[in-house]
Amino acid sequence: MSSADKILYSETVYVVGVSWRENLPYLNVVLGDQIERFHVPAAGLRMSFKVDEQKARRCLGYAQRSHENITYMACKNVPELGRLCASCNQADRIQSANRHQAHHRDMALMDPSIKQYLEHPHRLYVAIFRDGSAKVGTTRGAHGGQRLIEQGAWFACYVALAKNGFEIR
Repeated sequence: MSSADKILYSETVYVVGVSWRENLPYLNVVLGDQIERFHVPAAGLRMSFKVDEQKARRCLGYAQRSHENITYMACKNVPELGRLCASCNQADRIQSANRHQAHHRDMALMDPSIKQYLEHPHRLYVAIFRDGSAKVGTTRGAHGGQRLIEQGAWFACYVALAKNGFEIR
């Protein structure tokens, strides 16, 4: 049974993100009070929704990156403000800060999961948006990937490849 078959019209569905695989869009959803994420093909998907004022908002959790993969840490807490509860927000910010400031830190003192994540090849990219703003970013992986598509930019391109995330920063 595909993940799309698991969505019932009467149950609560939390859309927690959009991802791309092989240039096709997928909705990342959590059903009801579960914590497992499903990836539902979104190309041509007809959707309608109703906002239920009686349902509490739900924390989206955060992504924990490691050498092997990205694990989504699910959460059922209600965020006071924004998309994440206080503990997930703190975990997400710590992970982001450790990744983006890795070139300033002593590798011996770095969290092992961050260090392993950064040991993979990384790319540097530039993305330009319709409002004229630009972003310079990094992404893991030497072979394509969907990061440029995920940016939703008007124009984007890779400009450098490094053997690891420490060098690219």
